[in-house]
Amino acid sequence: MAVEKKRTVALVGHNGSGKSLLLSSMLATAGVTDRVNLRLIDSDPLEEARGASLSSHVFSFKWGDHQISVVDTPGFGDFVAEVLNAIFVTENIVSVVNATAGVEIQTERTWNMAENMMKPRMVFVNQLDKDRANFDSTLEGLREAFSQKIVPIVIPIGSESS
Repeated sequence: MAVEKKRTVALVGHNGSGKSLLLSSMLATAGVTDRVNLRLIDSDPLEEARGASLSSHVFSFKWGDHQISVVDTPGFGDFVAEVLNAIFVTENIVSVVNATAGVEIQTERTWNMAENMMKPRMVFVNQLDKDRANFDSTLEGLREAFSQKIVPIVIPIGSESS
């Protein structure tokens, strides 16, 4: 496959923002798996016990005529080296933000790491179906936290489970 058809993406963000679930959904949508399955992503027994990624995981899939490689990173600050390495080796960064929590410390840390490496960044607002989820307040928090303009590409209709 030609290099122009390959993409690398790092999923970064605070613990519990839904990075692994997002990747699992991407794999299911791409037809790599038949369903969303977090055990495929966090397969280490310790990760299963904690319910969180403790190291980075790389998965690749075809999307159209492109090969997409996604690095799912841990959200705990203790594993910041894993995140730093993932940002360094990928060309695109997706910051996953929990809509019920808004911008958290790891959101800011990983955004700044990517900014310092001059990597293109986008935000995926996750968990919009949860109680207390509010896209507008999350968007406002992102705009306050980051000096760059945050422009929504898709705006959800409704709030929480509606």
